[in-house]
Amino acid sequence: MGKTFKPGTFFTLRPHAGVKGAIIDQDFDARYQNSTLVNSTLNRHVIMSNDFGGVGFRGGFDAYWDLNWYGFSLFGKGSGSILFGEFKTHFLNRADSSTYAHVRDSFNTTKGVLEGALGVNMHTTDLLGTEYPLDFYAMWEDQLFFSQNQIMRFMGDTTDDGKFIHEKGDLGFHGITFGIQVAFTI
Repeated sequence: MGKTFKPGTFFTLRPHAGVKGAIIDQDFDARYQNSTLVNSTLNRHVIMSNDFGGVGFRGGFDAYWDLNWYGFSLFGKGSGSILFGEFKTHFLNRADSSTYAHVRDSFNTTKGVLEGALGVNMHTTDLLGTEYPLDFYAMWEDQLFFSQNQIMRFMGDTTDDGKFIHEKGDLGFHGITFGIQVAFTI
């Protein structure tokens, strides 16, 4: 939900609030053949997974600057979210037919997410008329999920049984998005 304000002739501001959901499934599968661990020829197989599903509150602002030139405008978007969800992590380490480590973990937590975008938009009524205006846009988009990577790592050597640590790295998505938007009134 949002409300558009026009504080200037060529500037538009739109605060908005809503709901955001995310399902993120990360898998890591590595096979090592003929490893040289203590002069052996073990065939190792490591499988790790980090699955997250959550939902929460999202709020932000969109800003548009009309260039007053053939329907072109520049825009910027920014928002933040707090998601409540569940992590399910899994770690399996095998060598030949022996299992060295096999651990599963499940926990609930909150995650912060930041989103931003910068782009250009072209608004036209020439193609479908004034009842169905079209917008063509291109933008650079970024999303950052804080402490999203909860993959477990097995740390051990030949002198101890080892231990597990959680990696707590951030996960980012970015790229160019192109789109077309059709507006109409019901």
